[in-house]
Amino acid sequence: MIYFNPMPKTIEELKKFYRKLSREHHPDIGGSVEVMKLINREYTELFNELKDIHMYSNGVKYHKETKETPEQLIELMDRLNKAQKWVDLAENDFEEAEYMAQVMDDSGLFYKLWQCCRQAVTKYLKALIVFKCKIPPITKNITKLIEICEKSAKINLAYINKQCERLTNDQYQEYEFCDSNDASEQVLKDTERIRYFVINYLDEFLIGKNFEMFFIEK
Repeated sequence: MIYFNPMPKTIEELKKFYRKLSREHHPDIGGSVEVMKLINREYTELFNELKDIHMYSNGVKYHKETKETPEQLIELMDRLNKAQKWVDLAENDFEEAEYMAQVMDDSGLFYKLWQCCRQAVTKYLKALIVFKCKIPPITKNITKLIEICEKSAKINLAYINKQCERLTNDQYQEYEFCDSNDASEQVLKDTERIRYFVINYLDEFLIGKNFEMFFIEK
């Protein structure tokens, strides 16, 4: 084995190792296609050897039949890495908005900050859609993206609906020449809540907590 070294001893260790390697080498986040193919091949080979070998928290091994297939985790990580690409783009927009808030001495900056946050939110929402549906929609309309998330991707956005609605509301255009710190703080808080929701939603699958749910929902 080239990449799985030291050799995992249980299926849990193997899957954790694979998640790490996928995050480092997946082509969607800057890795090599050929390297990822080799990692997938090694993972599949080791999976078939270790699939029924588990370990209790006290370090004692036990055997239990696994119905899962190696292709399932490969597909899940492929989706997560494609989603991460959109998250990274959103993070760039959000960082720019945070910087604008720090130098808010120009009356025209609030409108630019709001636009940056809107751009970030569209990309965070597209990350969810790409993760669940594969194909990113060609739209920057937040309302449309929310509809796709809830109806097509079946993701409950109740936690962030109010924030998305405020960022979508065109009333913010009235603040094009506004230098209100309160207004910029509200926009950033709304975007931060959406950011927190999306990143945590994806992380739940990354650490394996919602692994079975992903395939049931499909």
